[in-house]
Amino acid sequence: MICHPSFIRTHLSDEAYKRRLTGEGLSFRERKRQRVQCQWCIKNFAASYIDIHRATAHHDFEYALAALPEALLEDAHVPQSFNISWPRVILHQHCPVPDCPFTSLNAGTLAMYRHFQHKHHFDTINIARDGTRPKCTFSGLQTAFSNGLHHLQLEDCRRGRKLYQKRVQANWLRRQMVQVITIGGVPLGAVQIYQYLGRLLACNDNDWQAIQTQLKKARSHWGSLSRILVREGATPRVSGMFYKAVVHAKYAVLLVDSVVC
Repeated sequence: MICHPSFIRTHLSDEAYKRRLTGEGLSFRERKRQRVQCQWCIKNFAASYIDIHRATAHHDFEYALAALPEALLEDAHVPQSFNISWPRVILHQHCPVPDCPFTSLNAGTLAMYRHFQHKHHFDTINIARDGTRPKCTFSGLQTAFSNGLHHLQLEDCRRGRKLYQKRVQANWLRRQMVQVITIGGVPLGAVQIYQYLGRLLACNDNDWQAIQTQLKKARSHWGSLSRILVREGATPRVSGMFYKAVVHAKYAVLLVDSVVC
């Protein structure tokens, strides 16, 4: 099992970016309100609730990393260079990358460089009136003084450095996820979850599997114990004490496991 963070924020999806620029399409809240069918019980739920339903009702959890677009994959995308003239009289310049909806709001070129920094990180753009601007090795922003002290202190460079580190981490994780471990020439099977010292460990460092398992055990133990208490005529106060003991026992297991892990 190869562990990875449950979520790495690297970019806006193409659908969300297009809606931000054009206003077309469904918003995030509207997409979450759409009805989605569960593949296990064939019932319809809101898209915002379907993952919780699968986890609680069917013990089905999501382990995969979020998909990266081809433009951000180091091994798949071929870097390209785009040349445009962009005279100052033109206020609204379209992005030269095919099918990209970005359009500048004024004659300034900084917005175009920022756009390439975030959406077309491996590509370069050469604007005739600015000449050839090198890329900053830390943030990927094309600027006249790419590695100067003044540029490194700018907010564009700081924000770009953080985003660049997340993209590097995401690409590194994707390369690690396809690695195959062998012993004596025999490949080992990859698992997404396994049990260690009585605790379920997931590859995405998520504790919900262990929590749901302990809750299931607690319900089972309380169901067996409650029938004995009812048969013996125990008072509600005594039954409550047994109930709290069952809950505390399972909760203590989670705390001890978290300290050990």
